[in-house]
Formats: sequence, structure tokens, C-alpha cells
Amino acid sequence: MGAFANVTKIDPGLITTASTGFRIPNRTTRKMRLQKRGNPLDALIFHYNPTEIIDNKSVDYSDEEVDGVNVPSAVYSKGSPRIMPMTLFFNQFGQGAKPIDLSVEDSIAWLRASMEPTGQSTNPEEFETAPPILELVWREVFTCVLTRCDVTRTIMNPSSMNAVRATVEIELREVPIPGVPLDAVGRLEKMVEKAESTVGVGKLESLVQRGEKRVGIR
Repeated sequence: MGAFANVTKIDPGLITTASTGFRIPNRTTRKMRLQKRGNPLDALIFHYNPTEIIDNKSVDYSDEEVDGVNVPSAVYSKGSPRIMPMTLFFNQFGQGAKPIDLSVEDSIAWLRASMEPTGQSTNPEEFETAPPILELVWREVFTCVLTRCDVTRTIMNPSSMNAVRATVEIELREVPIPGVPLDAVGRLEKMVEKAESTVGVGKLESLVQRGEKRVGIR
């Protein structure tokens, strides 16, 4: 079996030598990726699949108190987004001429750029810019934004001072899939409420009447 006679598989994306404990990629395994929504060519392919993926989801309930009842009824209030924290391991050290999709520093730069505003918005009612919407491609396509990126550089190239090995803690937050319309009436009501609080009810009614006259309704 050559140089890797003592090999123990520890997860689908990594194998480690029993003699040195050094982790190397399992090249036969499909690797997870993060990509920009709408542009799958702009993607970060993980050097290694995470050893574990935490997938958190919770919903809110309020108590409906009724006299004489020991346990109050649970009234559903709202849901919350799925939150997926994970640890990514990037490594070029000891790889030689083996192909790397993105270098360690380029991988870090890709993640950090995914937290910068781009002109998109995750909320159809918002007009300000927001960081790009991402897709985590694994057993499903998880539509999300990157909310945390903590980098630990562990080995540096002595000449360039660029990292050749790093551990990155990230957190992904679920967002609604763009293009799926929200309730139109609910959106309109929110827009009216916002306008009323901004310009006042009287001025808003005046603006509506002027607009109706302009288009021939009045």
C-alpha cells in the first residue's frame, strides 16, 4: 500500500496517517462548497469536508393561560432561521504540486469578501446594500448568508508570510430563497405604516390624493 500503509479514515473528507497524525485530503470524496447564489462559478470548494456540521433550528411559542389548567397551551408565534456553525480546515503545507482550488489566503479572502455589501438585499423591502446571498452545496442546497468568520493562521510561508495552513470558524444563517414573493398585502401594510410614521397620516393622505388625481382616479 506504499507510503500510507497505516491509514485510518476519520471522516469523508480527511484521512490521517497513524504514524504522524498528518491529515491529507481524500481525493476520491466529493467536497462541499460555498457559492454565490446565481453564480455557481464564483465558489469556494473546501479543502476538506468539516468533521462535523451543527444545524440549529428553533421556533417561538407563547403561553395561553387558562384558569384551572395546570399546563398552559402553547401558541405558535414565529419561526427562526437555521443556524449552521462549522469549522473549516485549509492546508497547502506539504501538498507539493497537488492541485488546490484556492490557496489558503485566497480562501480566507473569498470568505471575508462574502461579508461585504455588494448591492443586493436579503429583504425585498430594504433598499440598502447587503452582502451576497450564498449557497452551501452538500446533501442539500442551503441558502444562507455568512454571519461570522474567525480565522486562525497556524503555519506561515517564511518568505511571503502568507498562511499555508489555517482553521476558520464560520457561521451560516438561513435566509428566504430570493424570488419567492412575500404576502403582498402584508408588505403593503408595512410600507404604509412606515410611511405614516415618517411623514404623518395627514401628509400621506394628501400625497395619495395628489397621486390619484395625477393618474385620473379622482
